[in-house]
Amino acid sequence: MNAFWLLLAAHVLGDFVFQTATSVAEKHAKRHRSWRFWQHVAGHGVLAFLALAVHESPPAVLVAGSLWIVATHGLIDWLKLTADRRFGPDSPWRFRSYLIDQALHVAALVALSQFLTPWPLALPSAESVAALLALLVLSTAGIGYGIDLYLTRFQMPTQDDGEGLPGAGFHIGMLERLLVVGFVLLDLPSGVGFLLAAKSIFRFGDLQRAESRQLTEYVLIGTLLSIGGAYLLAEVFRQVAPLLLETCC
Repeated sequence: MNAFWLLLAAHVLGDFVFQTATSVAEKHAKRHRSWRFWQHVAGHGVLAFLALAVHESPPAVLVAGSLWIVATHGLIDWLKLTADRRFGPDSPWRFRSYLIDQALHVAALVALSQFLTPWPLALPSAESVAALLALLVLSTAGIGYGIDLYLTRFQMPTQDDGEGLPGAGFHIGMLERLLVVGFVLLDLPSGVGFLLAAKSIFRFGDLQRAESRQLTEYVLIGTLLSIGGAYLLAEVFRQVAPLLLETCC
């Protein structure tokens, strides 16, 4: 049995259950000079010890594995806290540093679990990665750019219905198309219908307050182009990509 899932469960408990908001705030303020920093790191070591014990690892591995988690977790957290000090609390960097931080923690867990019990990792071919990358870029940025060009033919009147979040529409469009692609690749077409229904419900209040048939039609066209385009592109990819990969490989 590979220990990765046990170690991952221990990690998420340590980071998201047993760590309090007070601890996070003090760590950001004092970094390694805070006793809460070391409490957090030591707690991860204890949780890793318990996970390895459930894995029935020998005593030497229990100690060495726990020390590995303490060392790597402490170093990664310190690097993140140090980098975060260069940016304000509202900076987009905080989200990026969070993703990098968690990716490095997971990499440390993978390294430890692979050392204990080698687990064959089937790496995708370069062609598969390239095809998936092309799908993601086309379904997000490509379709978004095409929608912007298509909608320029419609002249929208100025609507004084409140100021929205800057750039929110762009991010909503990108996320909804990513979700559509995910639903199609996972063979969950009902998720696309749920997404479309949910967006319609959320936008109903805005459109009702705007009292503009033109705005309603404008939003409907954009939504259908966004979700429909992503769905068709993902479905074509799902049907055609395996045939192309079999042919070229």
